[in-house]
Amino acid sequence: MAIFLDGPSSHPSGWRTSLLSALLVCVLGVVVSPQVQLDVCGCKNSPASLGSFDTADAATYPPGTIMTNINAMEIPLPADGVMVFNNLNLVERPGYVGYGLTIRFIRNAANTPVTLLVAGNVTIGTRVQLVVSGDNGVTGSTNDLGKGGLGGPGGFRGADGGYQLVNFGARGGTGLGPGGGAGGADTYYNSGHGAGATFLGAPDLLPLVGGSGGGGGASTELRPGCSGGGGGGGGGALLLGVNGTLTLEGQIVGDGGNAGNWADASCSSSGGGGSGGAVRVLATTINGSGQVYARAGAGGTPTAQMGSIRLEALNNTLTVGNTTPLAARAAGPGPIVNPITPTVAITTVGGQAVPQPPQGGLGNVDLVLPAPGQTDVGLATTGVPTGTTVNVTVKPKVGGLPIVTPVTLTSCDTNGACLANVTFNLAAGAYFVEARATFATP
Repeated sequence: MAIFLDGPSSHPSGWRTSLLSALLVCVLGVVVSPQVQLDVCGCKNSPASLGSFDTADAATYPPGTIMTNINAMEIPLPADGVMVFNNLNLVERPGYVGYGLTIRFIRNAANTPVTLLVAGNVTIGTRVQLVVSGDNGVTGSTNDLGKGGLGGPGGFRGADGGYQLVNFGARGGTGLGPGGGAGGADTYYNSGHGAGATFLGAPDLLPLVGGSGGGGGASTELRPGCSGGGGGGGGGALLLGVNGTLTLEGQIVGDGGNAGNWADASCSSSGGGGSGGAVRVLATTINGSGQVYARAGAGGTPTAQMGSIRLEALNNTLTVGNTTPLAARAAGPGPIVNPITPTVAITTVGGQAVPQPPQGGLGNVDLVLPAPGQTDVGLATTGVPTGTTVNVTVKPKVGGLPIVTPVTLTSCDTNGACLANVTFNLAAGAYFVEARATFATP
């Protein structure tokens, strides 16, 4: 979320034992046939299914789908980010074969990951891209600062660059998300760029979280053109659960956004790239010669990190080298959702209730507080055990370093519902507030 403060100023003998063991060995070969379809997606015969979606047939397009170009399609996400289909056939459109097709998703208000659950088979054809990448940061200019790029669905926004004549910031902002890149503090010539973001997520991608945003560039002088570049948005998060076969000849892309450049190299610097996102695919069978990407966005010092890819299937013949980064592989599909569903929410800031869902992750202002000074932040958790430390982070939009204050959860009820408060002494300005709990499950 984002806030704005107005005001003036995370025993037998060994051989006998061996002989006995040998006599008891039984060798049995078992083949799990790919034709035996599992309910991988948990969506078989779902009443929520939108039917079969075939990009070659406009009559099957999900409600609200728009064509932004002859070879570019955008699909609006529902409030929970979950879309259920009978089958998906994502191929080039008739009359435009050879032009390719890019399929993106319009973010929902909560900026959730994209979850596609398919009861049958999925084909992603040649020259077709299914994209959840972050947006590029904006290059600074004489007339405006470099704004941070939005994260892909489920990813986090890049930070704005500093521009002392516009937003009074010498240091660029810190990228949003748990691995947001630090803001730049010097010029291009002194390598004072915003830092690339780090991807922080569980190895099994449960929960599914996208990439973090890159830091904003610096503005070292109070004169026109000293405008830092914006940080790239973090790559989004995509879960594709397929009961049957995924045939991948095209690409699934969850890259981080590139950094925006400086306006004047003598008095400003670039932003940092967004980290790669998270792509998790579950299916009975995965085949084809396509690619899966969760690459880091370019730009920044240090550069951003790649995201995470996980492929879970009984039969998987997708070439190992066709994923960047190298995908983790599982011998069969696991659960679609996290067996536990903990939540951490910021409920109040300075005594004001936080609107739901908060829009700070999109760069918007959620609350305006009447005065700077001691500011209380209220938290509520569910499914989080007593004794867990929650790191609450306040990130100035530009011009300052993040402030991290830990709070230990106490007096939680048996369901892990806890309330906590932490106080920050804030000067006048704009801030993003984040809360993160990390704990191990039994």
